[in-house]
Amino acid sequence: MRYFSQIADEVIALFTPYPFYAVVDAYERWYDVDDEEVLQILNNLKNYIKNDKNKKNDA
Repeated sequence: MRYFSQIADEVIALFTPYPFYAVVDAYERWYDVDDEEVLQILNNLKNYIKNDKNKKNDA
């Protein structure tokens, strides 16, 4: 909550299941993402941004 208090005046939880244990409980499908998958996603994003900038410069 400390983080949110720095960026928002108010936080409203629309739904909190009872008993509430973890965010994962709100998802129908959840899987852990390993480091390799995260690095691949970040690399893909880096390439996408690079290609997008090149397209804008060519226009």
